[in-house]
Amino acid sequence: MDGESHSQSRRRFLKTSGLVAGVTATAVTAPWVRRAGAADTIIWKIQTSWPAGVGLETFQNWCGTIKEKTGGQLEFQPFKAKDIVGDFELLDGVK
Repeated sequence: MDGESHSQSRRRFLKTSGLVAGVTATAVTAPWVRRAGAADTIIWKIQTSWPAGVGLETFQNWCGTIKEKTGGQLEFQPFKAKDIVGDFELLDGVK
């Protein structure tokens, strides 16, 4: 076997080995990737001090962006003033 033919054979072997290794790595990790994507979304209930108006609307819009920003891992469920606890009980309502 001459040097050039040997070199081509070696390249072919390395390409094939790399492809097989890549497919094997994908097949081995695929179940974990799929499971990670199916993780449950954590939902936080959040109450604001605004009973209505622009402040409440801004708060609700902001809460609506959290799920997208966290890739679906976290979601904020907004509540207006006094829906969960009274005005001066917000810190007591944190659990």
